[in-house]
Amino acid sequence: MIKGKVVAIFISLLTGYVAAQYALRIISLINPDRLVSFTIQDAIYATLLVIILSFFGIILVSRFRIRQAIGWFLAFFTLRIFASLVLTMVFQYDDERGFHYAGIEQFYGIASLGGGKAYYHLVNILYIIFGPNILLPKMVNAFLGSLLPFFAFDVAYWLFNDSKARRRAFLLTGLLPPFVIFSAVNLKEMAACLLFVWIGWILANQKTADLQKLMGSAVPIFFTIFASWSYLDNNRNFGSDRLFYFKSAMAILFAG
Repeated sequence: MIKGKVVAIFISLLTGYVAAQYALRIISLINPDRLVSFTIQDAIYATLLVIILSFFGIILVSRFRIRQAIGWFLAFFTLRIFASLVLTMVFQYDDERGFHYAGIEQFYGIASLGGGKAYYHLVNILYIIFGPNILLPKMVNAFLGSLLPFFAFDVAYWLFNDSKARRRAFLLTGLLPPFVIFSAVNLKEMAACLLFVWIGWILANQKTADLQKLMGSAVPIFFTIFASWSYLDNNRNFGSDRLFYFKSAMAILFAG
């Protein structure tokens, strides 16, 4: 009992420290002239997308053996949506604006399918359907980030056969600030993370035959290669602060 309380206090303090450091970093970088603004109409279209994504998310998470899975999913999704709105008004990475303007100014047709363009396609498709709106890819990332804890829950249990490990993985990926922040921005890190965990989710399931694992993992592996989301290829373009916080979150997750 005492050990559990000590662990909980330690995780809470660590989470608070990381959140405070990240908040101070964001405040120091606020520059209103470098923000892509949004209108009430943009918010309405984003709300429509959120409703659609919530519908599919509820169907998906209900398949996981997690008590109150739908409630957890909606809580994670709401947290990320709120963070997304706040960050849109106070801070945006340079790459966020780059993806936004590329989605407006360039059309990525089928002939352009190639490594490194997957996220551009996503933004481009959203803008074609709903119109240019930086909130749209943010809502998609918030949705993907809200699904991540459910896959991490299973992976942790299959790897460690420990109910405490899966609970920690679930809560850390759902609530740890770096996972929330990177689910709330117009960047491809969260999509990449979900693809990696999806691959692990397929391969770690001991009840799945090897051939099924090979065939099932082919889809996320294809998207990973297509998107060129390999850290070995993209570290030179990966901001030092983003890399630090994201690697810290992943290290804490797997150390747990």
